[in-house]
Amino acid sequence: MRFFVGKIAAVAVAATVTGCGAGPVEKQKLPREPKGAVGLVSLQSDDTGDSAMSEETAPEATEPEVVPVLCRLDAPLSPSISLPLTNANIHALAKQKIEAKKSQDAISLLQLLLRKEPQNPVYMGDLATALLQCGMMDAGVSTMEQAAALAPQNADILANLAQTYEMAGRFRTALVTYERAAALAPEDSDILNNMAVVMVALGDAEGAEKTIRKAISLSPRNTAYLIDLGYILVRQRRLQDAEIVLRRVIESEPNNAGAINMLGFVYFQLNYRERAIEHFKRALQIDPSHQAAKENLEAVETLIELNDVE
Repeated sequence: MRFFVGKIAAVAVAATVTGCGAGPVEKQKLPREPKGAVGLVSLQSDDTGDSAMSEETAPEATEPEVVPVLCRLDAPLSPSISLPLTNANIHALAKQKIEAKKSQDAISLLQLLLRKEPQNPVYMGDLATALLQCGMMDAGVSTMEQAAALAPQNADILANLAQTYEMAGRFRTALVTYERAAALAPEDSDILNNMAVVMVALGDAEGAEKTIRKAISLSPRNTAYLIDLGYILVRQRRLQDAEIVLRRVIESEPNNAGAINMLGFVYFQLNYRERAIEHFKRALQIDPSHQAAKENLEAVETLIELNDVE
């Protein structure tokens, strides 16, 4: 799940103002957890099953290159403590490494698992995520495609593949893939939300509105979807409608910096510059790290200065 951000761009001395939705501030984290029959395959060790290995037997049963990774756990371990190197534990550790952005460690762990179970689409998808974190876009796309080929009826893996295409700028392919995922999981509001994001990137604001409204009907309390809807309405120049939607979000969540920033963007588009500045500052008071609100505030103040000079 992710949401757009309203962003002002000051263009040269002419001070042209545009709304920029070049990308979401918050993207759904890869990987989505696959559900159903193609879920995590329980892997058994060749001879010893899933039993914990003792200190003496660990070197024989463990791939050499993965030992340093397994010894760098978040909590310090005594050398005398044996590691229960089940496949489930290795996979859990790999996912922790992905979450911590320790991608190289995750890659080593997942490659170990895939040597044992090369047809496991979950491990393959997680490996693709780690490769993408390392900036290996082509390898990440190819690996995610392999995961989807292994599980063509798994909506979550297809959604991950669609998002991978989106990251690579292949928006039309991403949309087709999201549509495949949505056909398998028509009640998945996150997939619909992501589809709307891609539709906006392709210039189909009307289709995006229809899709995001369906997502909202499935998850009416998801304010991120409402913020997306506000942005989509701005793209259609329906500024008053966007204001109503965003005020609704702020009424339920007064400290939602994303909604406040977006409403400031709407007010800027309506030429209410003082009101826009007020909202950008408020968003920054709530979340000083909100980069879009910071850039918006700087942009509108610069435009006001340029107008004063003229």
